[in-house]
Amino acid sequence: MLSDLLIGKIYPLLNSIAAAIGMPWWLSGILIDGMYLATAWVVAVMLPPMAIFFPLFTLLEDFGYLGWRSTWTTSTRSRARTASSR
Repeated sequence: MLSDLLIGKIYPLLNSIAAAIGMPWWLSGILIDGMYLATAWVVAVMLPPMAIFFPLFTLLEDFGYLGWRSTWTTSTRSRARTASSR
């Protein structure tokens, strides 16, 4: 999926480009093996859940469920505290 593209295809391509232009090993290590791989893994792991979560969260907010649910939860807790203090 996304990791196959970022790690499986683009990473070897970047390594071959770095070798073709004669980039020093320490510079390609910092840029490609360090910065690119770290960013690619974060994007590959975090982007799919975010792409699912944020649109669904927006729909829940638009339908008013989140506001209703938070009001119900806080009012239930405050009623329980009030009843127990009597």
